Amino acid sequence: MLVDTRRIEDCFPAVDYFEAQGAPFVLAVNRFDDAERFGTEEVREALGLRDDVPVLECDARERDSVRDVLGALMDRVIGARAAPSRRRAVGVR
Repeated sequence: MLVDTRRIEDCFPAVDYFEAQGAPFVLAVNRFDDAERFGTEEVREALGLRDDVPVLECDARERDSVRDVLGALMDRVIGARAAPSRRRAVGVR
């Protein structure tokens, strides 16, 4: 999920949706030149995100920055999908 700190209140419905669905997601804080800067932990707190949701800084205009966010998302998705099979393999319910 990409967040613009100038319009952070618009993010609540998306956060609620992903959490209600149990869908793995990351939050990318897009850095705009004219936007006030907030730390990732401040953004996490403002949106009420759990500690296990990665919050990253991003500049959506830069290819490498977007690549890093997509990589973090893939790590999160793969980890979430692998977790149930790991629990079954060791007999944890």
